Parts: sequence; structure tokens; C-alpha cells
Amino acid sequence: MKRIDDFVLMYIKPNVYNFIKFAIGFSLLFYLFIITFQYTSPFVVGFVVAILSIRPIQWVMKKFKFKTGIAVMLVNSVVFIITFIAIITFSLYIGFEIKNLILSIYNFLQENYESIIQDFESWLLSFQFVDKALINSITDMFMSSGTEMSTQLLAQSSLVFNKVLAFVSFIPNLFIVLLFSIFSAYPISIELLQTNLITKKKEHTKTEIMISESIDSVGKYVITYGLLVFITFMVTLIGFIILNIPYAFLLSVLCAILDLLPIVGTILIFVPLIIMYLMEGNYVLAIALAVLYVVIQVVRQSVQPRLLSTSLDIHPLVTLFSIFAGLKLAGFVGMLYFIALFVGYGIYKRVIIESVNSQTEIEL
Repeated sequence: MKRIDDFVLMYIKPNVYNFIKFAIGFSLLFYLFIITFQYTSPFVVGFVVAILSIRPIQWVMKKFKFKTGIAVMLVNSVVFIITFIAIITFSLYIGFEIKNLILSIYNFLQENYESIIQDFESWLLSFQFVDKALINSITDMFMSSGTEMSTQLLAQSSLVFNKVLAFVSFIPNLFIVLLFSIFSAYPISIELLQTNLITKKKEHTKTEIMISESIDSVGKYVITYGLLVFITFMVTLIGFIILNIPYAFLLSVLCAILDLLPIVGTILIFVPLIIMYLMEGNYVLAIALAVLYVVIQVVRQSVQPRLLSTSLDIHPLVTLFSIFAGLKLAGFVGMLYFIALFVGYGIYKRVIIESVNSQTEIEL
């Protein structure tokens, strides 16, 4: 292996070669993680819960003088109960709200669609050069599309209701998945506390320091991205409440979730709303929604690189590249890959490469 390294280093700079080696190994591990996630998801969730629960566990141990095992079990159980109740309540509420929203859109089309088509036809007739036969065919096409759209909306409403019922039947399985997550979080939390990996002490080995810094980065990433989604949700919710938009909470939640999608994101919510209010003749509200969309995008794009670069200790330009290239390549997963790659390499460089270089200088 050393001969191969020496040969390659004759043609490639050491920093580039080290990055290529790390990127190949990391990419293989990341691909393995993605393809096995459906089988390992409870344990991944357990690992994340263990990382995020370390500080509360330490606080409980210090405040109430509990032993490690009792404190871990207590905190993890509280997290489990809160998560289980929150998922059920939130999912059922969102499900029924989506059903009501679809029915509201259906009623809106039933009451206004024909008059909208008539206004559109009158507008076309104002152009003398347009053939009336063409106008009739266009209006017939829109009328048939409206009928089909209404049928689809009713079908989707029934589908959402069936999904809600299916989710109710899935609750026992959800309970089991979360239970496995908490059971897996228990030994991970114990191990992290016993080895003091979170503290990153100087006497730790290089491997332990790498694990410690990786754990710290995972925790920061989860918190940071959760904060970004929350910012999108709050800005959207406040804007919708000020503009008196119906179903403000539901639409804000959908915007926060869709914000994870590449390119489109929140525009999937805003464009239909703007079109609907334009059809109603409420131009002021339509323009206000367009302004709100621009404000959300400006806030999101200005805050995201700064938060990620600060919390993950990587250059803002690298963060921008990771976000843009990742979203273009594979959406949210692609962005996660690039950010994890550069963060991981930064840790590898600090702990392994620089340590080896300093030892070599000492020997010389």
C-alpha cells in the first residue's frame, strides 16, 4: 500500500490524494448506509436520539443524583412517549386538515369554475382576430378539464381519508419501531457516557477523537437543519396569518416539508394559492403572496449557508457548493452527502493527517 501511495504522490499533491482516498471510502460507506437504511432506520434513529439526549441525561444525573442507567432510561422513555404522542396527534390532525382542504378546493371549483371560464371566453372574444370555433374548442377543453379535476379531487379526498385510517392501523407497528429505537439508544447512550466521547479529552485515541467529533457534527447538523425547517415554518405561518389565509398552519407545515425538495419546494404551495386568488379577482392578496414567497426564499438562502458553515465548521463557499451541487445531483440526500463528505474530511484532516505530519516532523 505504501508503494502505491509513493507512486501516486509522484503525480498528485498530497492534499488532493488524501481527499480522493477519503472521498472514495466515504462514498462507499454512504451508499451502503442509504441502501440499508430501511433495515437499520430504528437503530439510526436510536443513535441520533442518544446523541441529542446526552446533555439532558448529564443534567438529570447532576440535578437528581441518579445513576447512569436510571438517568438514561428515564430520559429516553420521556423522549419516546413525547415522540409517540406527537407523531400520532400531528399525523391525524394533518390528515384530516388535508382532507378538508381538498374538499374546500372542490367546493371552490364547483361554485366558481364555470363563471371563470365564461370570463375567460369573453376576454378571448374581445380579440377580433381570434376564430370563434377555436375559442369554443378551448373553452370546451377547459370545461372538461374542470370536470375531471373535480372528480380527481373527490378521489384524492377519499384517498387521504383512507390513508388516515391506514395510519391508525399502523400505530402498533410505529410503536414497535420507536420501541426498538429507544432500546438501541440505551446502550449507545451508556457507551457515550462511559467513554466520555462527548468531552473530547486529550488522552483519547485518534479513533475516539474522530468518533467524538463525528458525533458532535451529527448533533449540530440535526439541530441546525431542524432550525432551518422551523424558520421556514414560522416565517410562512406568520405571513399566512397576517394575510388571513385559510388553513395557515397546515399550509405552513407543508411548506416546511416541501422546502426539503430540490428546486421546487414551497413554490408548489404558493403558485396554486396565487392562481386561486387571481381567479377570484383578489389581486392584492395574490401580489402579497408573491412578495411573501420572495421574502421566505431570501431569508432561507441567506440564513442556511451561514448557519451550516458556522455549526459544522466548514467554509461558507464549501457550504454553498454542497447545497447547490447536492440538490442538483440527488435532492436532499445529495446535499446531505456533500455536507457530510466535507465535514468528515475536515475531521479526518485535523485528527489523522495533521497528527501524522506533526509526528513525521518530530522524527526528522
